[in-house]
Amino acid sequence: RKEFREALPNPLVGEKPEISVSVFTPPKEVEVPEIIEIDTADWPTKAIETEISELEESPTLETGTAIKTKEKNIITAGGTELEDPDPASLGQGLGKIDWKALESKDWYKGMFGVPAIQQDGSAEINMTEPDEVMKQVLGYGGRFLTTDSNDPLFEVAEILRKAAVEEWDELTLKEALFPTTWWQNTAPRARNLQKTESVDPAKAKALLAPALENVTETANQIGITLTTERASQIARSYYIEEWDGPRLQNYLFMEADWDVGKAGGVVQDNYRVVDILSNDYMVGHLIDPSIRDTYAKRLATGEETEAGLRAEFSRMAGSAYGLIEDRLNQGYSTQEIMAPYRMEIARQLDILDSNSIDFVNDEKYMPFLTSVGEGAGMMTIGAVGEYIRKSPKLRPLWERTDSAKRNARSFADFVTQKFGGLG
Repeated sequence: RKEFREALPNPLVGEKPEISVSVFTPPKEVEVPEIIEIDTADWPTKAIETEISELEESPTLETGTAIKTKEKNIITAGGTELEDPDPASLGQGLGKIDWKALESKDWYKGMFGVPAIQQDGSAEINMTEPDEVMKQVLGYGGRFLTTDSNDPLFEVAEILRKAAVEEWDELTLKEALFPTTWWQNTAPRARNLQKTESVDPAKAKALLAPALENVTETANQIGITLTTERASQIARSYYIEEWDGPRLQNYLFMEADWDVGKAGGVVQDNYRVVDILSNDYMVGHLIDPSIRDTYAKRLATGEETEAGLRAEFSRMAGSAYGLIEDRLNQGYSTQEIMAPYRMEIARQLDILDSNSIDFVNDEKYMPFLTSVGEGAGMMTIGAVGEYIRKSPKLRPLWERTDSAKRNARSFADFVTQKFGGLG
């Protein structure tokens, strides 16, 4: 955008009519309770807090498996082993990840998510693939591949990218992730949720219910269909990582598998907004279909506004049609600037529907928008008729008009009157 000049408002130009932009309804706030202390007095083995404390304070950051080797009576409750968070389960930590093995662990799926496209038994995902390719495979798990330095997960993403390139082992990865803000915030909440699920499944379900409702409602607004299992997985990450509304929306977009131009929900509604505005500035042919999707999505999430998109298309038109750049910078749209030319051409050629005149794609009319008149500016309205009568492409159309026929008859009558008796 740097090469474009800013479109400035002109007090002489009336307010543009507002176009109805479809935006997300913000999800309801999910109540985040304090860490729950569970009474373990009646449990058949040693208190779980001892094991968790030992795990957290371990100077070597030992894994749950290592501790269980030393402590034979490591806690199991409700059939679920309470393991230390394993960074490899992120799916983005090692050069190649065996998803089949990781997906067998509910705890891993709950904290870090799983690929949107399930892999078969022998399938592996090569984490050295380009980020955009990986995001398509990982669904909302692609949030760990962010390149936005303002994203809370950027610190984690940088570590994971380095781990993938250098093929770190699990311990090295864990040592790098452990100090991060994300790890320190999410690991305790994930362990606490797992404890609650082990002791009081009904209570755990109630904790996740608001998150699941928000995930489902937002997915419906976006126009994507989630399986019950997938919605539950996302809701779990939503709860543990304490996402806000915009993050939920953006992560759910990663689950969408629309073809270009085939988005659903509020994004689909905003195609109309993008098309109207791009037509106003006659730049629709300059917008790639995938960028059209991006504009519609940004309108839906509130990252872009109608006014902002107007300014963007005005700059784009100024770059494409240099002759009218000054008028664009005064606040006029391309359609408004070309309207008088359209009306005069229609009058000269007896065209009933002036909107059928296409200055962008029809070679007969392109010069009115892209070619200079006398001097270095736009052709004057007064010169339109003369141009039409001299243009090889337009004169045949003019000759068929009633006006041209009347002129021809008048000229013939004049010649007859003046010279008819001669010879």
